Amino acid sequence: MKKSLFYMLILLSIVFALTGCLPKTAGQEPPIEKRIIIDGDFSDWESYSYTTIVDDPDDDSKWGQNNDVNWLGIAADEQYLYIGAQYKASGNGFIIYISKDGDNTGATDMEFGAWSRAIKFDRNVQYFVATWEYQDPQLWQVEDTQTKTEKSSLISNKYIEQNEGYEIKIPLSVLGLESGNKIYFVGCIVGGDGSSSPDTVPNNVYPENWDWNVPISITNMAEFVIP
Repeated sequence: MKKSLFYMLILLSIVFALTGCLPKTAGQEPPIEKRIIIDGDFSDWESYSYTTIVDDPDDDSKWGQNNDVNWLGIAADEQYLYIGAQYKASGNGFIIYISKDGDNTGATDMEFGAWSRAIKFDRNVQYFVATWEYQDPQLWQVEDTQTKTEKSSLISNKYIEQNEGYEIKIPLSVLGLESGNKIYFVGCIVGGDGSSSPDTVPNNVYPENWDWNVPISITNMAEFVIP
């Protein structure tokens, strides 16, 4: 009888091991998902679950490889929105525009006020992050068709890598975002006031005879849902 019980216990142990049903040992915890750290190292973006990443060739800009956006990522956790960008900008700037799904505030034409650019959208834009070359990224709110308000002091953390790009994080509450909200985003290399964009991520269609000051219409933006 004892021998039968012994063999039964061995059999149950094998079954538990194969099915993963063995109880946790003391101190054993589920693995913690890797977070995005604002340090200029973009490798953690690839392993993080809640992110949308858009890659772009480094030679498709109308202004050459020295003014070309290469990589753009948006991520979020329960508190922050993360933005990561890799680009080249020489004597020019880079802007990331953000549109909140279902939000009718903001504007569709960016050619007014601060960071006035010949860039138009088929949806309302409420926020953008802008930087000239590799200076500190600035956060702006597009309140309406006449008003843009700087909110740069509300950026929680940032890391700028010269000649490469940057990472920043912004509290979701600053952007009026919560779990389940959908946003659209696009990154644009830009010139000075009144200029258009020679390269966007995701890509957009350019009008015939496009020039530096000919408006571009953004109809293709990447999507991201706040987890």
